[in-house]
Amino acid sequence: MTPEKFISTWTQNDLTERGGAQAFIEDLCSLLQLDKPRSSKDFCYEKGAIKDSGKQGWADVWKRDCFGWENKKPKRDLKAALAQLREYAGNLGNPPLLVVCDRERIEIHTAFRGYPDEPRTILLQDIGSPKNQQTLKILET
Repeated sequence: MTPEKFISTWTQNDLTERGGAQAFIEDLCSLLQLDKPRSSKDFCYEKGAIKDSGKQGWADVWKRDCFGWENKKPKRDLKAALAQLREYAGNLGNPPLLVVCDRERIEIHTAFRGYPDEPRTILLQDIGSPKNQQTLKILET
């Protein structure tokens, strides 16, 4: 998939949060030429974890020792999405990166103990830049 195709597919896309989440990730993996989530033990969609409140939570995408990812519909509050992801990050193995996305913006937050969060935001229209693609490829390592 080319950056132009990815951007045109996801610009003003009207799928619901749930309806668009996995398709967005699949297309992003194709764009970046990365493996797609296929292993419930190491890299999957809908990874269950108990929240700090004791209730069940679900990371939309999770990769062991790499990241937890929470998807939202466009124009949703990504601060709330990050707070939601942080509620169960401990039971996801404390991934070093927490990612929140509304399909118009991808925010990558660092979650290293003892260090401040240094978020990086990538806008949909800028996803084709080599620097942004390299930043997103870091998620796989």
